[in-house]
Amino acid sequence: TPEASAENAKDSVPENLKQSAREAAKDGAPASTIELHEGDDAAAPTSATAGSSPTSSTVATTPAPAAAELSKNSVSADQSLKWLLNGNARFVNKTFRADGRLAEDRIRSSTDQKPHAIILACSESISPPEIIFDQGIGEITTIRVSGPQLDTSVISSLEQAVRNFDSHLILVLGHTQCSSLEGSPYIGKKQLDPHSKNEVEAALNADGIARDLTSKSAFLKARVDAKQLTIKSALYWVDTGKVKLY
Repeated sequence: TPEASAENAKDSVPENLKQSAREAAKDGAPASTIELHEGDDAAAPTSATAGSSPTSSTVATTPAPAAAELSKNSVSADQSLKWLLNGNARFVNKTFRADGRLAEDRIRSSTDQKPHAIILACSESISPPEIIFDQGIGEITTIRVSGPQLDTSVISSLEQAVRNFDSHLILVLGHTQCSSLEGSPYIGKKQLDPHSKNEVEAALNADGIARDLTSKSAFLKARVDAKQLTIKSALYWVDTGKVKLY
């Protein structure tokens, strides 16, 4: 199981990524802002409380979970974030895990799925979450769609993953050099330069989706309100391999 993975638990996170995780875990963080610095140290938007967007109408009305449905998965959102950042540090440093992809991992996960995180990511080929976070079979649920973006099928998939596996973290992952951002309601009406990293737009899109999820799903909002689910957003820098949390 993910809990038993020595490599996932290995504390190999650089100090700047640890600080990002601590900041992202703070409750009541302010609404999204963008401040750019040079290169891969460009700051992503600060985290916003999930569901704080006042503009979106609710389109998914799945009933709230009963108390008996909660807390089947023992991995907290904070622990999950740490494992993801550990994995990203291994990816950047080219020190990949030896476990997680073996026959025994396949067999184990076939009878006991307990993914510690759900990642909503862009479908473009340059941003595969399992590789970026160095996660093994059965350790994360990935939902990939152009952008990424929200529609009823994406929301239903997120709800089903939370309901089935009781994962306590949803991470919305954007990436630089994304060619699928035009038309996003979170970045305004603008024509994007295909030769640009478009880091600001990618960050705004992912952050907007993360903040909008609970206004579009009564089920996810109930989980967040019950402190059984945390929704975060992050940006993957294609040129450096680093992931920065908002």
